[in-house]
Amino acid sequence: MLSVQPISRRCSYFSCFIGLFTVAFAGDPYVFFDWTVSYKTVSPLGVKQKVIAIEGQFPGPILNVTTNWNVVVNVKNNLKEPFLLTWNGIQQRKNSWQDGVSGTNCPIPAGWNWTYQFQVKDQIGSFFYFPSQNFQRAAGGYGGIIINNRDVIAVPFGTPDGDITLLISDWYIKSHDELRKDVDNGIDLGAPDGVLFNGLGPYRYDETLVPNGIFYETINVEPGKTYRFRVHNVGISTSLNFRIQNHNLLLVETEGSYTVQQNYANMDIHVGQSYSFLVTMDQNATSDYYIVASSRFVNSTALTRATGVAILHYSNSQGPASGPLPDPPNDFDSYFSMNQARSIRWNVSAGAARPNPQGSFKYGDITVTEVFVILNRPAELIDGKWRTTLNGISYLAPSTPPKLAEQFNILGVYKLDFPNRLMNRPPKVDTSIINGTYKGFFEIIFQNNDSSVQSYHMNGYAFFVVGMDFGVWTENSRAIYNKWDGVARSTTQVFPGAWTAILVYLDNAGMWNLRAQNLDSWYLGQEVYVSVVNPELKGDTEVPLPENTIYCGLLSSLQKDQGQRFRFSGAQSALKPSRTVLVTLFIAMLGAFIRKKRHPIFQSKKSQENPVCRPVHRLLSRSELSKATPTGVEKSQGSCLAFPPLFSPEETRAAMSDEQFSLQIKASKTQSVPEGALVSQIPGFNGSFPSKHYSGYVTIDEAHGKKLFYYFVLSERDPSNDPVVLWLNGGPGCSSFDGFVYEHGPFNFEMGKTKGSLPKLHLNPYSWSKVSNIIYLDSPAGVGFSYSAYESDYVTGDLKTASDSQNFLLKWFELYPEFLSNPFFVSGESYAGIYVPTLAHEVVKGIDAGIKPILNFKGYMVGNGDTDEEFDSNGVVTFAHGMGLISDELFEEVTAECHGNFFNPASDNCENKLEKVYRNIAGLNVYNILEPCYHGTISQNTIIGNPKLPSTFRKLGKTERPLPVRKRIQDLPCIDDEVATFWLNTESVRKAIHAEQESVCGRWDLCTDRILFNHDSGSMIKYHKNLTSPGYRALIYSGDHDMGVPYTGTEAWTRSLGYKVVDEWRPWTSNGQVAGYLQGYDNNLTFLTIKGCGHTVPEYKPRESLDFYSPFSKDGGDGSIAVVMRNWDGNPAGGLAKSVKISSPLQGELLAIREACLMISALVPEGALITQIPGFNGTFPSEHYSGYVTIDEANGKKLFYYFVLSERNHSTDPVVLWLNGGPGCSSFDGFVYEHGPFNFETGNTKGSLPKLHLNPYSWSKVSNIIYLDSPAGVGFSFSGNESDYFTGDLQTASDSHKFLLKWFELYPEFLSNPFLISGESYAGIYVPTLAHEVVKGIDAGVKPILNFKGYMVGNGVTDDEFDGNALVPFAHGMGLISDELFEEATAECHGNFYNTASDTCEDKLEKVERVVAGLNIYNILEPCYHGTAAVDTIIGGTKLPSSFRKLGETERPHPVRKRMFGRAWPYKAPVRDGIVPTWPQILNSEEVPCFDDEVATVWLNTELVRKAIHAEQESVCGRWDLCTDRIIFIHDSGSMIKYHKNLTSRGYRALIYSGDHDMCVPYTGSEAWTRSVGYKVVDEWRPWISNGQVAGYLQGYDNNLTFLTVKGSGHTVPEYKPREALDFYSRWLEGKTI
Repeated sequence: MLSVQPISRRCSYFSCFIGLFTVAFAGDPYVFFDWTVSYKTVSPLGVKQKVIAIEGQFPGPILNVTTNWNVVVNVKNNLKEPFLLTWNGIQQRKNSWQDGVSGTNCPIPAGWNWTYQFQVKDQIGSFFYFPSQNFQRAAGGYGGIIINNRDVIAVPFGTPDGDITLLISDWYIKSHDELRKDVDNGIDLGAPDGVLFNGLGPYRYDETLVPNGIFYETINVEPGKTYRFRVHNVGISTSLNFRIQNHNLLLVETEGSYTVQQNYANMDIHVGQSYSFLVTMDQNATSDYYIVASSRFVNSTALTRATGVAILHYSNSQGPASGPLPDPPNDFDSYFSMNQARSIRWNVSAGAARPNPQGSFKYGDITVTEVFVILNRPAELIDGKWRTTLNGISYLAPSTPPKLAEQFNILGVYKLDFPNRLMNRPPKVDTSIINGTYKGFFEIIFQNNDSSVQSYHMNGYAFFVVGMDFGVWTENSRAIYNKWDGVARSTTQVFPGAWTAILVYLDNAGMWNLRAQNLDSWYLGQEVYVSVVNPELKGDTEVPLPENTIYCGLLSSLQKDQGQRFRFSGAQSALKPSRTVLVTLFIAMLGAFIRKKRHPIFQSKKSQENPVCRPVHRLLSRSELSKATPTGVEKSQGSCLAFPPLFSPEETRAAMSDEQFSLQIKASKTQSVPEGALVSQIPGFNGSFPSKHYSGYVTIDEAHGKKLFYYFVLSERDPSNDPVVLWLNGGPGCSSFDGFVYEHGPFNFEMGKTKGSLPKLHLNPYSWSKVSNIIYLDSPAGVGFSYSAYESDYVTGDLKTASDSQNFLLKWFELYPEFLSNPFFVSGESYAGIYVPTLAHEVVKGIDAGIKPILNFKGYMVGNGDTDEEFDSNGVVTFAHGMGLISDELFEEVTAECHGNFFNPASDNCENKLEKVYRNIAGLNVYNILEPCYHGTISQNTIIGNPKLPSTFRKLGKTERPLPVRKRIQDLPCIDDEVATFWLNTESVRKAIHAEQESVCGRWDLCTDRILFNHDSGSMIKYHKNLTSPGYRALIYSGDHDMGVPYTGTEAWTRSLGYKVVDEWRPWTSNGQVAGYLQGYDNNLTFLTIKGCGHTVPEYKPRESLDFYSPFSKDGGDGSIAVVMRNWDGNPAGGLAKSVKISSPLQGELLAIREACLMISALVPEGALITQIPGFNGTFPSEHYSGYVTIDEANGKKLFYYFVLSERNHSTDPVVLWLNGGPGCSSFDGFVYEHGPFNFETGNTKGSLPKLHLNPYSWSKVSNIIYLDSPAGVGFSFSGNESDYFTGDLQTASDSHKFLLKWFELYPEFLSNPFLISGESYAGIYVPTLAHEVVKGIDAGVKPILNFKGYMVGNGVTDDEFDGNALVPFAHGMGLISDELFEEATAECHGNFYNTASDTCEDKLEKVERVVAGLNIYNILEPCYHGTAAVDTIIGGTKLPSSFRKLGETERPHPVRKRMFGRAWPYKAPVRDGIVPTWPQILNSEEVPCFDDEVATVWLNTELVRKAIHAEQESVCGRWDLCTDRIIFIHDSGSMIKYHKNLTSRGYRALIYSGDHDMCVPYTGSEAWTRSVGYKVVDEWRPWISNGQVAGYLQGYDNNLTFLTVKGSGHTVPEYKPREALDFYSRWLEGKTI
């Protein structure tokens, strides 16, 4: 098992003792390693194989060093072939002689040894080494490299509790010799046989896939601790997706660059790449957890996909890991992977190896001196041999390394003529090298013409990754370059059919390898060298030729045989130390022995497992080393030499563990704190605090005994330098323990198991104390634990509260003076929109007046804050309209009557319209309109009616906090404060946190009623202007679904300040997803929204909150927020004929039902009854029938149906035909994933049958429902004539009508039942055209006569103009685009966003599209794991279907799709005539974006299932696909509006419904076209209710036309909102009021 300590072994004390005699007192330290390279037999995948081991280890030992150390590695080659090691990512400053590649070094012959000697100059981070010769990397020989920061350099995160290296790699059972021969012969490597973790095979997670007896890696951890995982893809050809079950990966570093810290659920790590993650052990350890690395972009099935599995074992784990592995991204979704890569950004404010920030090198300001566009080609025959090329040249490694040829001026070995672009000539084999100008600035674009992901690496440098995209790079592509915080690294990926651009500053002289990391591509010729020579000062800019150089090729005559092959080959004799030095060394040794009991070297054997080799400060200088020999020094077991610490502070630090040192720093930081302020324990929490906590009172008025209570949490990262942030909750009158308990405090609170028991506290992974010191203040006196001896102090207001809080701060900083130099910020939410600016104003006044102590005030932050009564109040109406809460008509009426002034109504008519608005929204939860509220409408009406009332009260919404404890109850609107109230009123808690008991300061209430508070400060706009104009930073953020303080008002007032826009409206990202939008203004003012969030942002969206908070609060940075760079067994056989015993008074009715049942069984087609269904072991709640209806005997055209009888009364309940869209998608999509009789639970193992459970929201609860696969070629439907697969709207309608006529002939007992047609998405075409055919048939008297009553369409495409114009108003209303952009687009396009009339209009629309491109178009609230590229494709081709999106929030107990699609029409793609390609046709694969149809696909392609449901086997009707590519489909029916008008004018009922957060077919377009029909409104816009909550809105028109929205739902309503869908469906079917 792998211990969490570093893997390199510490030197023996004897070695260190001897090492003292080589100590010198100048220069950087040296560390020595002696490695033997040999073969070893292992069985990582259960088959014995010969691997390359170092020091007998596979993988090799970890090289653990510190910045600027000199590393000496003596390599003894015990293989039977030459060998070289290269150091991936080590820059070898001025010293390419040590690079270990064929262009710089002759290989070490078998039986020889050679000593590498290099300095890790100005580098930190995670790297690895590997063999660079003869395909040897495929056999191992690799190991990790850790370069630690010097102690004097701050690290941008807290010291981890352990450091873990994971080397993940694809693995082949073939030997490296066999693989090399295959590649030479043009045989592709193919899919790997497995994936290894640290050289070990997978844990046996699936007994059918993993054989017994495989040794696997186990990582042992302690709960609550945070570990640094350094993960390297050391494989040869396969990108790997890395993830840890139930744990977030906080990315902090990649290949020597500190990154902006972002959490990821998984990470694609491409060949040759390295990443560092911080992982907190925050789970409950009910079992061990899987650590997974699975292959990506490999042509293999889910069953055969190579997957490595290790185990994360908590010390308190209760059992082994079990169940399915955590899901990977979609196998071939390169869009997801590219956008994930784009989200990785440089932490420009952090230092790395040097104290100055990384971002001080402003690469975006440097002029490019030369451009290379490098195009690769896959293997092809050149001169009869398989070769790969870059710009048409396959590199031929000469026998004499070019670097040696350059040194000795040997001509003809290489040419300095590598072309800048692909030349118009046949490919060739050559030794062509890039002539790199010293200190030139190169732009290199890699264009991948291969079919697989390729990684490219440059030795000697870290380059800046500034752009990547699909398609061909052009000069215009530079427009999307990231010129500010593109990450600096040494290996970058290039996706197939895509390009990646890098910038590199050539300041490191030498000969540097630029290569493909994919070993087959590299081996066959995809490499080039860059020669960087300083023509003036070569001797000063390059290290001289090493004395131990091995010569080969044309220089072979210079090489002498190694007489002593196994000593440090570069070492020379040592000088005898002077007497003074010996005396000094003796004293040092004596001191070391005196301290040995507490020195890490003398820890127990158990504690010495894999300790770090840490040579200390005063070691051999370069000059001393050249005169000394280590050959007399005994090497330790771990092949390193190190020395015990001396007595300087640096050595004292070296003798301490990181944890001891961290605690010492924290202790020194708070040495002046008030006596008794330290919180040493807290009831309910049994672990160790991640940082220190202090609390107590500050007396701000001695005479009155007025005392304010605070709770101070030190930063878990760097309390000495991290900001101090004051947090204030609103009210007025609410305690800031609201923020502590429910939002961003250090703990999550788990409700006690019994009523009245203390809650359990768990560490909060998203606490704001991760990155800042934070003070929670109860203010004013009378709130929370703060109090006064004078009751008159409880009459207060804004200005007095600000003054008191300023007094508190001055006194608090006197108590904690060590924090005076830290940046200081004030923050808060809701009514703290008043508290914060007024307090900030007082602070700045004090600074200007020179009041001591002087605070280092930097800025402030306000969330959903009250600001200005006019802006705040006017925001409600525009918000309600944009969110679809009021109709277009009402919005137009109220705007006209009130002239845009909704705050002070100027007329009775305006007042009446506003009352109408309020009635519509009265039933909503004002603090998050997507959430239910259990307090009725009275409290909301009160709040809406008086904008000055407190608005801090709300429900805990959808959140990543693992232990939500508030349940929407209690006396305040939508709030439950039981946990906080009970905990903070417990005597032991109050004592622990130094709060007075109840008899002194009163009972703690979340919001008190004992203060009388006056709002006396007026509008905050003047405060904001006065604060930002001098440059104080301000972040104003809004949860965009809060109606208490709507974002619309906040956006408007920030804009009203009149500052210049410096960061135009754009999305910002968290965890690789669009998290909201921001606009940056001059004077450091930023407005930011958080998508899908309510009033209290850190509670609803904790991860996202920490993400935007961290960069804002970091002093010295620009406060920028993350952004994507380009700114995804059954029934009995008798069925219904089963005998029934009738004994009730309703005997006659039951007998009639029984007779009807007997009639059905007698009349149905023979063999149609389904008696059992694989995966379901219960009793069907109603009967099921299925089979084929032949609609064309001559061609054998057959349509498949599945018929589910109503569970209520099938004799009288309606018969409903259901159609999914596409075109080309099977209606089993609706059956499996939406409203069918079952919910499907994924099988326990990959590929196993799912388990079926009854669906409580099935539409068969109230109707008989037919699921039809149409047209032929879709699902199980087929034809004997391939020409039938060329079809369109009109033919499909005709065929479906024929089906219905024949179906009702087979089931005539249902002819009297009401019949309706329904569907969604592209069925917006299918349904009206089929209904038209049905009505035509009825009119013509075609038998049988159907009892057709109406139809229903969900999020359906309808009309090119209405659908095309819907996006812009939708995006504006949902807060996705700014007011400015909406106004500009409207003005330029004159409201016509479909057929653009000018280039200026087109430009504005492109701007809109760029802003929304990163969203999940099928539900803007949900993440998309496939990024923006698929969306871009859809935008670019308006005929493309876009039915594909992720499964959203649902009440279905077994949601089985995780990134799925909903049979939609294209995003921004109105209906146009012509061929409509299907997604499989577009992507040339069976994969579709944001989609996982594995459950349905496995189930419906299982022979037993097909047999059970009477579907033909695959040999007859083909494989079942959710959406097929075998049809060619033409849209030939035009606009649907004429169909709707014709149908409804005759009285047929129509329900048009829309999930209101679908951007694919936005509700705005559907609302507009239903209104355009011109019918009289008979049921004016109003909310409709489900389960006692507002579920959406509807408007009823004459002629039985109804438009309805479903609140918070995406594109496929029954899937997102099953309960609500069944409610409106059943009411509408029954003709009841919805």
